[in-house]
Order: sequence, then structure tokens, then C-alpha cells
Amino acid sequence: MDKEKIMEAMAHIDPALVEEADRPAPRRAGWSRPALIAACLCLILAGTAAAAAGGAGMRVIRLFSSEKSLVKYGYNDSHSGYEIVGGAAYIPADSLSDEINQLALEHPCETSYKAFVRLEFAEDYIGRNLLDNALFDKAPTGGIYSDAENTERGGCLMMVSANKEGLTGVNVVTRYMFGSLAGGQEQVEVELRADLYTDIYAKMGEGQAEDEKHTWKKRYFPDGAEIVQEDYTTPDGLETIILQVKAQPALYAALFSLNGVRFEITASHSTDSAFALETLKMVLDACTVES
Repeated sequence: MDKEKIMEAMAHIDPALVEEADRPAPRRAGWSRPALIAACLCLILAGTAAAAAGGAGMRVIRLFSSEKSLVKYGYNDSHSGYEIVGGAAYIPADSLSDEINQLALEHPCETSYKAFVRLEFAEDYIGRNLLDNALFDKAPTGGIYSDAENTERGGCLMMVSANKEGLTGVNVVTRYMFGSLAGGQEQVEVELRADLYTDIYAKMGEGQAEDEKHTWKKRYFPDGAEIVQEDYTTPDGLETIILQVKAQPALYAALFSLNGVRFEITASHSTDSAFALETLKMVLDACTVES
């Protein structure tokens, strides 16, 4: 499917979201999943000093095709998956907005959830650009999230972690749809996850070696899903790691770090693996890398 058909689908945005998105939401200057069948997700993230842009600070330390999940994570079946480390920098908590720091102080030692209409509104609340991508700015959102009380709903969900000292981390997830629905063709679902960790979190791992810290992400898929790794660099110089998960539906995951924030962008389609990969690389190529 060519890019013209992909761009065609971007016009089909829910009018309510368009109206909301038209409200001013300035992007702050500064450092700027789809689910598989029965897929399980475990995130334990922190970071190491990363390059200003690129995947060089991120390493895939293990691919596994079958593994008995650890009981402490609540999984009793075998899964395939991967582990990565690195790619995140500890960002000063006081460089983020007063709003998000106040939210962290109000809910110490727990995770708070807030839903936003789109990613841009979450970035404004955080007080920092996470990712500049022209395609994401135009694409229709692919899901509706809500906060813990179900009082806020939107296409983007923010999770804020804190301890008694304050803000430790921010995790943002949002989903988009690419491709035409003409002729019954399913769209590619693209999910963006961004993980940001603060200097307050860094204190929790002082004195430990990099790989001994909770600096890794482990992701699980149905047992037997083959995983293949590819290195991919965008025309703008963004270095990424693309992992193909050969399962139904087919899924590709791009991992990279940018300005100290760690990203995972996944693309999946029920039948067309090539379309999913084409869409993922198109999205990656639209990421802006600041010099």
C-alpha cells in the first residue's frame, strides 16, 4: 500500500477530537502497542547516560523464544520476548512542570493516571516535548484511555510514578491508525510508548552497576513467537533497533532513545507484515532529531 493511501486515512479523525485538538496547546521548548493475543507486558525501567539522539545507548541483551515467566510477575505460562537495557537519562524533576511535580507529591509511592485528548496535551502538562513527529500530529488516534476514576478520557494516557521525595518517572502511551479502510483493508495500528525517569529515581540505584539496576524492559509475547533483530537508521540520523515478532498478528517494535527519553514504537497488522514494517519505517523517518 502506497503512502498516498496511508495519508488518506489521516483525514478520518473523530470530529470531537479535532475540536478539542484545535484548542491552543503550546509545545514547550526543551528536550523533546498494539496488544498481541494474550500478550503480557512488564516494564521496569530506569536509565543510563544516553547519546543526545539515537539507539546507541540502548542494547538488546536477550531474545528468547520460550521462557517460563517469573512467578513474581504473575505469569505462569511460557512466553517469547526480549530484554533491553540503557537508553535513558535521569532528567531533573524540577525541570518539569509544577503541575506534574505537584501530582507526584499528592500521590507518593503510587502511580497516578491522567488521560489526554492527544500526545501534545500530555507534553504540555509534563512541561517537555517528548517526540516531534509530523505524521503523529495528523494521524487519527487508535484507542480511548481513561484515568483510574474514569473521569478523564482521551487518546493518550500518562502514568506518573513517585516516592516520598517526589516525581520519579513518567510513562506515556498513545495509539494511532494508519492506512485506508477502503475495500475492507484493515489499518496498521501504531503505538507509541515514551519512558522518562528523573534524578530522584536515580538515587534509588546509587552504587549499583548499570545492568544490576532496574534499567531494563522485558516484554512478553505468546510462546513460540520468533523474534528477529534489525538495525535501522533514519535519513535524519536516528538510530533504532527494530524487532520483528513473527506471530499472529505480525508485529514490529522499534526501540530508540532520544534526548534522554526511551521510546518503543510498535506497528501491527492482522495479515500484512510488509505493510506493518513499511508503516513503521515511515513513522520513524518522520521523527525529528534535534541537533
